[in-house]
Amino acid sequence: MSTSDAIIKRIIDQSVGALERSVLLVEEIWKTYQARLGDAKKLFQEEQLKRWVHGEQYFNVVVGKKLNQWFGQNKPEVWKKDLFESLSLPPDLDGLWGMMELPEKDVCADN
Repeated sequence: MSTSDAIIKRIIDQSVGALERSVLLVEEIWKTYQARLGDAKKLFQEEQLKRWVHGEQYFNVVVGKKLNQWFGQNKPEVWKKDLFESLSLPPDLDGLWGMMELPEKDVCADN
């Protein structure tokens, strides 16, 4: 077992221990984790990023790289800001936007 595996197993044990002290449950979670990790390792890197990696990491490694190839060099933060400002607000966020008392903005309009 590698050091990172030991750390992950300890975190699982501590988390489960706070809820219920069950070695069987800890082992079940550990086996599930190991199986999913094995599944992820069988995939090509791009597919790993799509399925198993945090979205921000995927953006920085894959999306940002493509945008830089197509449009020139920019930091990932700049690309995210530009993309966010150019997209329309999803309808399911209208209520939240209103509760936050943010100004109504047609972000699809030309700036």
